[in-house]
Amino acid sequence: MEEVVRITSNVLTHRAVCEKPVMGLLPVLVCVVLGVYNVHSIMYNDLAVPAMIQKAIALGVTDVQNKNQFEEHLFQRGVDNRGGQRFMTNMGGSGGLMGGGGPGGGGMPTTGMLGQFHSKFALRTRGRRRDDNRQRIERSEITIRATLHLSRLLKISVGEIMTNIKIINEFIRQMSPICQYKPPRCDPKYPWRTADGTCNNLVFTNWGRSNRGQKRLLPPAYLDGVSEPRTLSVTGKPLPSPRTVSNFVHNTFHSEIRSPFLSVMTMSYGQFIDHDLHLTPMTKGANGSDVSCCELGPELMAKRPSCFPIFIPPGDPHFKKRRCMDLVRSVAAAPAACSPSFRDQMNEETSFIDGSMIYGSTIAEQRNLRLGKGGLLRVGPFGMMPPHPMDICIKETPGIFALTQVTTDLQKFLLWRQTMLHLSENITELQKCSERLIPTGQTREYSKKLARS
Repeated sequence: MEEVVRITSNVLTHRAVCEKPVMGLLPVLVCVVLGVYNVHSIMYNDLAVPAMIQKAIALGVTDVQNKNQFEEHLFQRGVDNRGGQRFMTNMGGSGGLMGGGGPGGGGMPTTGMLGQFHSKFALRTRGRRRDDNRQRIERSEITIRATLHLSRLLKISVGEIMTNIKIINEFIRQMSPICQYKPPRCDPKYPWRTADGTCNNLVFTNWGRSNRGQKRLLPPAYLDGVSEPRTLSVTGKPLPSPRTVSNFVHNTFHSEIRSPFLSVMTMSYGQFIDHDLHLTPMTKGANGSDVSCCELGPELMAKRPSCFPIFIPPGDPHFKKRRCMDLVRSVAAAPAACSPSFRDQMNEETSFIDGSMIYGSTIAEQRNLRLGKGGLLRVGPFGMMPPHPMDICIKETPGIFALTQVTTDLQKFLLWRQTMLHLSENITELQKCSERLIPTGQTREYSKKLARS
């Protein structure tokens, strides 16, 4: 008791005591009670902080386990689209999941369905690779949830956590059994670029790597500081519906502007190059199923963190009856070493202009795409691009074209460019090998089709 009185008197007389970087547990408690505990200076040496980090990680693991159980429950109920089986045959046909066809009822696929076209993360993988992808996502989710819990336990902002090296190091140390991060090993004499972008920069070996978080110019402004999207403005009032904003921003007001210099192919080429640099995957449900939101109803939808639906206000110029539009959040990404972080968005492609949309952005994709002979790419019927392992195409006749990008069928210009580059790559390789390669099997048939064309 005398020691407590002495420390208290000392703190009240000289508050700088609580600024010292090394303190015992008792002085820390006194400083906390008196409200002059300087978190930035001394908390990182407090014995309680590692315990708080341990508790935060445990809570993060529990959150992800509960989420996975909920997703499995929804999958067993048949709520989610299981691998594209409930896809509509065309964009304006039977009306799909959210009402009748035509302008009044919906007649369009949900965001979860369209997410197939902007995600190859879970869709194109099987077996062990699919398990690796799922584990990578779960590690990111645990890291993000643990960061949120740690922020609340320490009562400081995520930004303060992310800028303190001692907290970061302790967090990484305790996350290591879950994270198991191994930096890439690079051979400086290796002459070729890697499929996933690793080791292209021998100093920063992960720069531009596929399946990593995207870089930000500014920090995010999440509602909880870590992951939850904002629903309130800076004034505290509810933000308007994104549908209202979209209708206003994209309304051309019957403009008939035509460019004398540019065509739609200019836009198409820009989109094609974008697919070399960037592809953001959508969150999947259990067993790789597509996430549904509006079908769940308000109560269940609020329990599903991957759902952030767009509510359609009355008087919408297109949707007369429909009041909810699915919006599925993108896959969560966190630093590779599992350091404390807010939620980032994942990029499935490399950050280099290296033909990811033609050759793939991982070793596994490259092996699936290449014939294994003469540098040729695989081909499908009529010498065109190979079929996708799953029929996910939304069109009158189910499509067969799907290379590295499931975005190929988004529009005919992308399909044309993808096909031309695919064929050009094989023509070039055949020309190189014509004197030393005797075509056999698929290569011979492909040569004949090229000759006839």
